[in-house]
Amino acid sequence: MHWLILVGIAFIAIGTLLTYLGSNYQSNKVSNEIINKIDSTNEKIKELKKDPEINKGELQIIENEFDSWASRFVQNKDSYKLKIEKDNVNSKETEINLSHTWLPFYENFFNTLDKMIKAYNTHSKHKIVVGTYSLPSSLFSEEVNNFIFKVSFKENMHWAIFLTSLGNQDYEILPMISICQLSQSPFDKQFSKKKVALFNADLSFYPNLQNSKIRIFYNRFRIKEIQDEYDLINYQAAIKDLIRLLFEHQLALLN
Repeated sequence: MHWLILVGIAFIAIGTLLTYLGSNYQSNKVSNEIINKIDSTNEKIKELKKDPEINKGELQIIENEFDSWASRFVQNKDSYKLKIEKDNVNSKETEINLSHTWLPFYENFFNTLDKMIKAYNTHSKHKIVVGTYSLPSSLFSEEVNNFIFKVSFKENMHWAIFLTSLGNQDYEILPMISICQLSQSPFDKQFSKKKVALFNADLSFYPNLQNSKIRIFYNRFRIKEIQDEYDLINYQAAIKDLIRLLFEHQLALLN
């Protein structure tokens, strides 16, 4: 029973903090979900207090600790608020700098693939159909998870290329470039990102590594010619070589 009280008190503490922050940073749009959680937890605590097995002395100690925390928080809330604002400013600055440094890598990937497809279409009777795309201005905006580059090789062979944000708060890894080979056309109005891929390769950038590399991960069979890592000292050549191998592998399966 005692652990239930601890959990309940923790919910109240966290809920109180989130409600305070929500009222200050979301223009008083305090989440109903948080308020409901606090009310629900308070009701549970009231019920627990009625339990004759509860050690009233231990419960009083826990409540005193919570009151002490709440008192300290109220007294120092301005400093907490200032710290959070400072952290937010620092995070935004980090996101701007990372986007400025790394967006050229993403642009080069999609520009290279687009040029390669156009060159192939010029010399081949079989035409590959591609969609249009526009990269987000920030690698940390909500637009990242809405990005898709569509390629159709034939009726049952397509690529859907996404940017997948991992929501990493420490900026240890940037959004992945996910190349999915599908039997369903990504141009189909019923197309869903949840569709199971026949093949999936994720290209990941790690900005904090001393020697930055692009790493390749597979959820199905791997392509033997493709390395697990590519050095990004000369990233344009590395990306061109990687795309060529992926493209050649897919074209070999056309007939």
